[in-house]
This record gives sequence, structure tokens and C-alpha cells, in this order.
Amino acid sequence: MNSPPSAPPPLRWKNHGWETAEDWYPQANGAVLTIPAGFRFDLASIPHLFRSLLDKEDLGVAGPLVHDWLYQHRGNVDSLPQTRFTRRATDRIFRKLMRDADGVGVVRRWIAWASVRAFGFFPWPPSKSFIRGAFIKAGWTLAQAAGGYAVMDIFEWHAAWAIPIAAGLSLIKSLVVVPQMERLAGVVYS
Repeated sequence: MNSPPSAPPPLRWKNHGWETAEDWYPQANGAVLTIPAGFRFDLASIPHLFRSLLDKEDLGVAGPLVHDWLYQHRGNVDSLPQTRFTRRATDRIFRKLMRDADGVGVVRRWIAWASVRAFGFFPWPPSKSFIRGAFIKAGWTLAQAAGGYAVMDIFEWHAAWAIPIAAGLSLIKSLVVVPQMERLAGVVYS
């Protein structure tokens, strides 16, 4: 959040859910989001099991509204067409807005944030190239395993070294190759 958060728009109860009564333009990590009037959301999505600890109204409006909007749009931002927030960045924005705009206490804020980090992969919609991505991941896994066995064979190491070498190649891919490819594609990590 670069500037003080603006107040969330008025809400109205309609057809067993909340919706925004007017357009709202919050800022998140330098990007201006456009949340249109009529956007439906359910405040904070809290599983029934945890409703004894947290209530939907305990987490404010701004954080859950922006979080639901970004989740529904898979992190894409209208004002910056080449920018997309990762799920992790979206969850951080949720936590920051609960603190800055809604004044949610530290314990409730961190419980809510930990919950969306743990279970947010369920509602995060899969990408349009999900099958393509699955094949790419499978290819990387095969390449890592082949690389591990090739290094093992070249240096005449015992077969037990193949797994650590493949794990090292996987770590390099995860920490260097994938983030660089996503940064070139405009993904925001903060």
C-alpha cells in the first residue's frame, strides 16, 4: 500500500450475498484496481469449523473485498494490463488492507492470512493453460531426473547421489528460472 487506503464503497445485501453499491478504486502495491458496482462477494469466507474463532464481520470490508476481487480475476489488474499479482501477493494485500483500512487486530489478521495461505489454492481459479503447464512441469521433472542421473554417470557417483542432484536442479529452477520467467511476464511478487 503506497498511500492511505480509501474507504470501501457502500454495500447492499442482495440475493443472500453482499455487493458493492458503487465503483471503487483501491490501490494495491502501486496498481489501481477497478472494482465495479454490483460486484458480489461474501465478506470473509470462513469455514464453518472456524466460525467460533472468527466471524465474517470481524475482518472488515476492504480486505475481503479486494481479496475476493483479485482471486476472482486470478490476480490480473485492469490499470496495468501486463501486471498480475501472484496468489501470495494477493494474500499479502489482504493482510495489509485488514490492518490499514479495516483496523483488524493482529491475531485475527494473522489467523485469516494463514487460512488463505493454507487453503486459498482451492478457490484460486486454474489458468487457461493448465494442461500445458502440467506438461511443462512433467518435462522439467524428467529433465531434472535425467540431469541427476547424467551427472551421477559422468562423475561415476553412486546412485544415491541422483536424488540430491535432481533436488538441487529443482531448487535452481524454482528460485531462478521460474521467477525470472514470471517477472518477464509482468507478475508482481510484493
